[in-house]
Amino acid sequence: MKLAYLSASTIPSRLANSVQVMKMCQAFSQLGMMTCLYVPDMPADALTVGESCHSRYGAARVFEIECVWWSKLFGRLYVSGFLAPLLRRLPGWMPSRK
Repeated sequence: MKLAYLSASTIPSRLANSVQVMKMCQAFSQLGMMTCLYVPDMPADALTVGESCHSRYGAARVFEIECVWWSKLFGRLYVSGFLAPLLRRLPGWMPSRK
């Protein structure tokens, strides 16, 4: 089964909700689901050189993290939620944060 986990959390971040999102995606993946985490393409805390998002949160590398366009319009959650699976089908459209 494939699972697209859409989150409004900034990854990486120092906020607790980003930890919860990463751990949930890890748990879904460990249950056998092909999980892809979609996060807003917004400025994030800088990663230290050589550090990945997965290692920063202590999460296993069992799921993908993709950036999606994030609208500043009213109703952006609906717009981004609609566009994420469509953009996913276009090869090379979204860079991966690994």
